[in-house]
Amino acid sequence: MMRPAFLGMAAMLLASCAAIDNRLSPPACGAGSLDVYFDADRTELTPEARRLVDAFQDRFNSCHIDEVVVVGMASAAGEDPANDELSKNRAAAIASAMQARGWPAERFTVLARGEAGATVGSADVPMRRRATVNVKSSPR
Repeated sequence: MMRPAFLGMAAMLLASCAAIDNRLSPPACGAGSLDVYFDADRTELTPEARRLVDAFQDRFNSCHIDEVVVVGMASAAGEDPANDELSKNRAAAIASAMQARGWPAERFTVLARGEAGATVGSADVPMRRRATVNVKSSPR
């Protein structure tokens, strides 16, 4: 009597392992996006941000990169010209890191939105201190 129950639990356990492995598999080529957050008034990628960008790029290892759009944003604090420059430099830092890993520079568009593109949160919320990466890819 105990044996069928044990086999049933073992089957459920194996099924859950398969589901976990499936989620970790790289997705098929197509579109993807990533938000990269920055420290206040900074344009350098933190070690954590660099790991996220690397992992994001790894998802597309078997794909042809068709287009990459990187949009930098800043908080509402500060003057517009400074926020525009900060946004541009954040987006450029991400594009440079991705290009250093072999992604073709001619596929990149780098945009700066300053505080205008960061519509979530208040000036003190780091959601505004970010850049968004949007990738379009296709099978090789």
